[in-house]
Amino acid sequence: MKFLVCLLALTATAVFAAPQFDDDFGSSYGSESHGQAESYSQTSFGSPHKKVKTVVINKEVKVPVEKPYPVTVEKNVPYPVKVPIEVKVEKPYPVEVVKPYPVYVEKRVPYPVEKTVPYAVQVPYKVPVPYKVAVPVEKPYPVHVEVPHPVPQPYFVEKKTPVFLKKEEEYEGESYSSYSS
Repeated sequence: MKFLVCLLALTATAVFAAPQFDDDFGSSYGSESHGQAESYSQTSFGSPHKKVKTVVINKEVKVPVEKPYPVTVEKNVPYPVKVPIEVKVEKPYPVEVVKPYPVYVEKRVPYPVEKTVPYAVQVPYKVPVPYKVAVPVEKPYPVHVEVPHPVPQPYFVEKKTPVFLKKEEEYEGESYSSYSS
């Protein structure tokens, strides 16, 4: 029961607050919301019919920047030390130093070396000698040549063609042919 009473109270306040909300922030209906110079952001909260107008302001804020100041830079670069540094050895131990000993170094003595210089060597070889080769040449001999003789024009060539004859059939009756058998 309490739940229903609270629900009715919330609904009533929402119905009465809606016209006042539109009057305070401007209605989104009609041509009022279009073509204005300010930038608007229309956001819907639950219902697509409720629009909220927001104004974005861009303002330049100056941030103080400190002026540059000189900074000393320490560079640790290795360099030779002129003053000897004392190194402490906890327990000194004997170090064997090798004494110099004589070493025999062979001294090279120059000696003459025979060097052969290359020279042209005459090698005997056979030189080709030109000689005559006999080539057989056939002597001309007489050849019989037919002498052309005049042919009468036009020249007719007889062509024999076969001629087929009909064999007469013999009738027992009268015949009208001129040949009698």
